[in-house]
Amino acid sequence: MGLAIEIGVVELDRETEALLGTSGKRSARTAARRQLPRRARQLRDRLRELDAIAFFPPSNRDAAAAAVARLDRITERGEEAKVAAGDRLDVSRYQKRIWVTRPRPGIDRMSSAWLIRRFIDAKARFAFSEAPPSAGAGIPFDMYGVDFSHTDHGCTFETLVAQFGLASPPIDRIAHIVHDLDLKERRYEPPEAPAFAHLVDGLRLMYDQDAELLERGIAMFEALYRSFASGSAVQESAPRRPGRRRTR
Repeated sequence: MGLAIEIGVVELDRETEALLGTSGKRSARTAARRQLPRRARQLRDRLRELDAIAFFPPSNRDAAAAAVARLDRITERGEEAKVAAGDRLDVSRYQKRIWVTRPRPGIDRMSSAWLIRRFIDAKARFAFSEAPPSAGAGIPFDMYGVDFSHTDHGCTFETLVAQFGLASPPIDRIAHIVHDLDLKERRYEPPEAPAFAHLVDGLRLMYDQDAELLERGIAMFEALYRSFASGSAVQESAPRRPGRRRTR
């Protein structure tokens, strides 16, 4: 078992370094860069799997973890550079539209709908369908095979943030919650995630109508955004000093 873990970490380290390398033809380098986000997630998951079965971490574990972290940083810088270079969608082309998603929205669809109405299309209307609408009948999101869905950026919320250039500290914090819950990962492990999982489950139990369920979810994310934006969510209340008991 120990040897298998050691070999697994070596292979992970080598593949990560190969992705980070600059040798080879330009077309090969371009293809490798395109797969960086997906491979970064896969390699991170592989490292977590190896950690879970290793009673004693192998000697090269730290080197492999550093390589995966470096791959993450390069991926994030690459996405930021694309947005900075103007590779973002124009929100003026997405106004007063009907946005179509699957029934019984969960955390990714709730947060994506909030993001759409808050920062992309203030007059957005939402409809529900099991399949994407025909061309011109609406803009599909969080559906299989459409542009605004799970991509190398991550979940649908993260795809919308990246494609419209909406990143900010409060939105990034929300993205971390949505990412871990929707993709069932532990990439960010935000402390709010467990509570939000229960809130979404509760809303789905309370509301049978998809439209009302989505609107309640949108309101929930608006409250979270305002809390994060104000900074109140990161402030811990001071412990209350016990008062002196009054006696008669």
